[in-house]
Amino acid sequence: MKPKHIFWGVFLVTLGTLILISNFALVDLNLSQLWKLWPLVLIFWGISYIINKDFVKILLAVVIGILLALSIYGASQSIFNICDKDIEFEFSDGEFNSNSDTTVYIAKYDSKIKNVDFLIDAGAGSFKILEPTAELITIHAIGLKNNYVFNKTDSDNTANIEVRMKKTKIKLRKGSYKNKVETELNTNPIWNMNFDIGAAAIDFDLSPYKVNTLKLDIGAASLDLKIGDKHPQTFIDIDAGASSIDVQIPDSSGCEIKSDVAISSKHFYGFETVKAGLYRTENFESAKNKIYLTIDAGVSSINVNRYSREW
Repeated sequence: MKPKHIFWGVFLVTLGTLILISNFALVDLNLSQLWKLWPLVLIFWGISYIINKDFVKILLAVVIGILLALSIYGASQSIFNICDKDIEFEFSDGEFNSNSDTTVYIAKYDSKIKNVDFLIDAGAGSFKILEPTAELITIHAIGLKNNYVFNKTDSDNTANIEVRMKKTKIKLRKGSYKNKVETELNTNPIWNMNFDIGAAAIDFDLSPYKVNTLKLDIGAASLDLKIGDKHPQTFIDIDAGASSIDVQIPDSSGCEIKSDVAISSKHFYGFETVKAGLYRTENFESAKNKIYLTIDAGVSSINVNRYSREW
């Protein structure tokens, strides 16, 4: 039997078995990260062209078939997990329904609050951080009525603010769906931010704020992020799927980038390569303020630029 026939047979059997197991919940399969193994398919495929022995080619065909099936299943599971986490989709030809509304959440500023832990857990949509506010935080959630749960608790000098999207049935009418969250923050506290967002357009101008930590766990997203120099040390962690990522940092701050990317186009302007996966600005050691940026991304376009502060 020819290796190519064995490859297709093994591939189809493996993929079908995985889907069957998943459909009948025979085993709890969580293989959403296995799509990252797909480069092994190319490696073994290349080896099969180099080696002439039929037995080895057959063995490689089996391995390639299994790996490709696992990669495809893992990628599809990752995509479905993003949607299933927050959303059910219902398609219709009608007009956008009357449940669309704007919910405003305001937390009053209290000078005793020195630190804020801020969490957004949401699905598909548009997310922006706008100009500062005199309040502690102001959030405009534009979309379905009562689609978000807002919660705030205080402990000593720290406020904890959580914004969570409900598991919602979303009606897409004539291709129209609105889920927009616009946020204004106070510039006085030190902010620790955690955003878990699915397929989204994200525009965060954090340059006016004292940001200590920023964690972004995003799916298929477009991210525009601007960081300022208001805090001595800022730690940023970006975990992204298929995304377009643009980050701006002030040239007055030293910056270190640690990157672990699969298939990505990356441009780090004004950075020097220290070693594979590690980059620093020339003023990293001497700068008063430092930014530590960690990027773990799949199929992405990544640009990090430096900008001059305007005085």
